[in-house]
Amino acid sequence: MGGSSILAATILKSTSELLGNPLSPRSLLFLASQVEQIMTTGGGWQDQLGAIYGGFKIGTSERGLPMRISCKKLTVSEQFKRAFEQRTRLIYTGKHRLEK
Repeated sequence: MGGSSILAATILKSTSELLGNPLSPRSLLFLASQVEQIMTTGGGWQDQLGAIYGGFKIGTSERGLPMRISCKKLTVSEQFKRAFEQRTRLIYTGKHRLEK
């Protein structure tokens, strides 16, 4: 998941809630993608999906513009969740990358 996409989604969600006009996940997904394109990083096509829709999921999109991203939540057992959490590690390499 891209940090800038997640940051864009977080700022959009927070701002919309502070203004009393919360965004739906679908609207948030679209707007965060638009922010990424305005920033011209070359990324942000689907990265924000992971932060906007919690849990296990499958994200897909059809070819072409405008992007039509869909999210299907997956149902997993508590046993699977526990095993996943025990075996998953996040490793920061310190290497920066830019989509361009």
